[in-house]
Amino acid sequence: MKKLVLLVALVGCGGPYMPMATEADGARASSTADELNRGRTLLLSDCKSCHQPPSPRDLRAADWPSQVEEMRERAHVSPPDAEAITRYLVTFASEP
Repeated sequence: MKKLVLLVALVGCGGPYMPMATEADGARASSTADELNRGRTLLLSDCKSCHQPPSPRDLRAADWPSQVEEMRERAHVSPPDAEAITRYLVTFASEP
C-alpha cells in the first residue's frame, strides 16, 4: 500500500502534459516535428520564469492564440517565438 501511495504522489508531481512532437504531429499541424518541439522548448523555458508552464490540454485549440498573445506581451516574447509556442499548444490541445 505504501508503494502505491508513493507511486501516485510521484506521478502527480510529474508536471504538465508536454509531449514531444513526432513527424506525424508535424504533418497534422502543417509544420515539422522540429518546429513543434522548438515551440515546446520555448514554452518550457519562457513560462517557467514566472509560473509552471501550462499543459496544451489546459485549453481548447481555439483558445490558445489569444492566451499566448496576452502572455507574450507580459513576458516580452518575440512574435516568431510566440507563434511557435502557439503552434505547439494548438497541436496538442484538448480539442482540435
